[in-house]
Amino acid sequence: MRPKKLIKVFDNICAFMMLILIVLTLTQVFMRYILKISIPWTEEVARLLYGILIFSGVVLLEAENNQIKTTFLLEKLPKKVHYVIQLLINVASMILCGSLIYGATKMVKSSWSITLGSLPWLSSAVTYIVIIVCMPFVIYCLIRQMMYFEEYFLESSEYDLSDIGSEVDA
Repeated sequence: MRPKKLIKVFDNICAFMMLILIVLTLTQVFMRYILKISIPWTEEVARLLYGILIFSGVVLLEAENNQIKTTFLLEKLPKKVHYVIQLLINVASMILCGSLIYGATKMVKSSWSITLGSLPWLSSAVTYIVIIVCMPFVIYCLIRQMMYFEEYFLESSEYDLSDIGSEVDA
């Protein structure tokens, strides 16, 4: 069972961030190359929004279980072995997410007093806050995957590879 509300929220966040990034980039190009006026804050805001887009996208990918992976060997293993390996992968992923949260928390504390160059009213710690916000959702999605293992990992493959050699022999 996929968390549909979570997917919808992060899908909307990603779409909105992408739209704003496009508008900022087009504005920056227009102002710099056509009007010959430089607006430095557009680059910094675009960089911040890009980080939000990336980490929101990670949540979206985990919620939909669409990350890039090679499962050929896992699918050839017995289901119990596949289950154990996938549990280990999910636990390792949760440890990585927890490490990211821990590191981002330390970075927020150490960079809170530092402001952005072109936006002196905005702390550079904002860059790391998005990690602290998004990674718990990734952990939630990983736990859901483990709870609903059958739906996520034990579905029959859409490609039946058992008869690959039979077509050549015929």
